[in-house]
Amino acid sequence: MSKRSKYTLEEKYKILMDYKNGVGSIQEICIKYKISTSTFHEWRYKYEKHGMDGLEESRKYKKYSKELKERALQDYLSGKYSQME
Repeated sequence: MSKRSKYTLEEKYKILMDYKNGVGSIQEICIKYKISTSTFHEWRYKYEKHGMDGLEESRKYKKYSKELKERALQDYLSGKYSQME
């Protein structure tokens, strides 16, 4: 399981807005806030898809059945969906 984010909803939003407002490149912003570029892209994707709700930290860990995981893997391998989707 992944660890919980040390960034609040507001901090994630500020980081994304810094980039949007031209404060720096993705690389520069990631260095400044000590996050990986993959984390930045994940937050950006979630924000674009779900707005502020996408940046909200889940309050509990989710459990998925083996069958659901296998179907998700098959969908990904078929090329129909991306890893994020």
